[in-house]
Amino acid sequence: MMTSGGLAPCLSSSIASLVSSYAELGQPITLRFYHSGYKGILTGTSTYFATVPSTGFDALHAFGGSPLGSSRVKLTNVADCLKRGYIKGAETPLSVAAAQLKVDNVDVLHTIGGDDTNTQAAELSFFLKEQGYGLTVVGMPKVSRFESSRVESSRVESSRVESSRVESSLCVFRVFRTQTKH
Repeated sequence: MMTSGGLAPCLSSSIASLVSSYAELGQPITLRFYHSGYKGILTGTSTYFATVPSTGFDALHAFGGSPLGSSRVKLTNVADCLKRGYIKGAETPLSVAAAQLKVDNVDVLHTIGGDDTNTQAAELSFFLKEQGYGLTVVGMPKVSRFESSRVESSRVESSRVESSRVESSLCVFRVFRTQTKH
């Protein structure tokens, strides 16, 4: 899980909600939180939980911003990642991030951020697919331009999530399943 882009009031609450949802499943699930968005993936900086914490995360609903930190790193901007020291020499940000997710054995990546964050996650997913590694990306937009009195969610299996705005001003996720091995 990671947050990226500018800080927004909903980031902490989104993290708390996701952790609570996983805890409610009651299944053996491990969680890894990458620090400072894509920077954390590129540098291998994360916090790992062997089991889903069942308490403590609800307190995040009262806070804005993100305890994970955030960054404006683009995996497609090689020059910037080189300049910041996130990659070396002939490496590409996509290849470094892909390698880190493989080492960390990540098969579902929750991204909480804006359009760039979720577009970058899709690029990463497609890059990994070309390598025969399946990554499910669940993108959550951090900014809603419209208020809704009711939000509905469902559990889905996907490897690509695409969002679009509809007349009712709700953000809708379209889910596409792709077949890959890992």
